[in-house]
Amino acid sequence: MPAGLVEDSEKKSESLKVQCEKAERDVESSKTLIKDINDQYDEIISWSSLYDSAPIEARKMIVNSMIKRVDVYRNYELNVELNMNIRQFFLGMEESESIPITE
Repeated sequence: MPAGLVEDSEKKSESLKVQCEKAERDVESSKTLIKDINDQYDEIISWSSLYDSAPIEARKMIVNSMIKRVDVYRNYELNVELNMNIRQFFLGMEESESIPITE
C-alpha cells in the first residue's frame, strides 16, 4: 500500500511540474507582450507631445503619416484606415487590420 501512495504522489508531482513549467512560459510570454505594448505606448505618447508643440504644417504631416485612408459615405458614415493598429496596440494582437469608425 505505501508503494502505491508513493507512485500516486510521484505522478501528481510530475503533473504539477508540467503545469508549473507551462505557467512560467505563460508569464514570460506576458512579460514580453507587456514590454512591447509599453514600447508602443511610449511611441504614441512621444507623437502626441510632438503634435502638441508642432506648427500646423507639421501637424498635417503627422496626421498624414498616421492615417492610411478615409472613406466617407452617405449620412456622414466614415471608415478610417490607420497605418497603425489601435486594436493591436490595446489587445496585443499580432494581426494587422483596419478598424472601421462609424457613429
